[in-house]
Amino acid sequence: MKLKKDQIVGANYHYTRYSLPYFVKSMERLGVRQIEFYAADPHLYVENCTPERAKDIRRRLDDSGIKVACFTPEQCSYPINIALDDDYARSYSVHYYDYTLEYAAILGSPLVQIVGGRGYFDGDLDGAWERSKESLRLITERAKSYGITIVLEASSYMTSTVVNNCTHIRQMIDEIGLPNLRGMIDTNALYKAEEDFEACVKLLGEDLVHMHFIDATENAYSLIPGTGVLPMAEWMQILADHGYKGVLTPELWGTRYAMDPEDAMKKSLEFCYQYAE
Repeated sequence: MKLKKDQIVGANYHYTRYSLPYFVKSMERLGVRQIEFYAADPHLYVENCTPERAKDIRRRLDDSGIKVACFTPEQCSYPINIALDDDYARSYSVHYYDYTLEYAAILGSPLVQIVGGRGYFDGDLDGAWERSKESLRLITERAKSYGITIVLEASSYMTSTVVNNCTHIRQMIDEIGLPNLRGMIDTNALYKAEEDFEACVKLLGEDLVHMHFIDATENAYSLIPGTGVLPMAEWMQILADHGYKGVLTPELWGTRYAMDPEDAMKKSLEFCYQYAE
């Protein structure tokens, strides 16, 4: 048993030095029919977008036969932080996801990805956990009306002091207890946290619905699969053996591949296709 090739999707993370039309045409050239949409400038940033512009993007994608598998807003830097102890700033961050849900729905995405936010390094981690949990509960409740599932990602401790490993994802899902809050694995975050891949797959079980699938080395991250030190082929087989039904995104975030993003995406897809059917 292997994963299906249509579970391997494209993404615009490393296309942000190019226009949206270029990205869409690139996906057409590569034969990609599903994408993860990174909601950031210049393609779509949720705080300076409009419903009309989002609908235009949806029409462009529809015309190219491309569906959005996951909508991922930029959220890992200032000012978005759902765990902050400043009530106004935290409320602002939660409201940011109101826009996110609206535009994700317009683009037809069934999933919205989210991170757990950050407390202070010298602060009360239990308090940050509770603030993150309440924010996630509010966002997930609001997502119900759109028919959207919120997908919680673990990030490095620098990005999220609250949810930075798969155990935290499992705990947060269980404590909130809403059916449209699920989990995902980012292979770079897993590598940084020194977690075992198969153990995480088993821990999340049926709540594992999405995957950021990128390689890494000790000093470099967000690499084309097969170009780092991670056992990517082995991990794809583990996913297949456990009946994983979600998609895999080569999340080539950053500017490493910005000059020729299509070549990087092509190489990522070709690597993954070797181990899919």
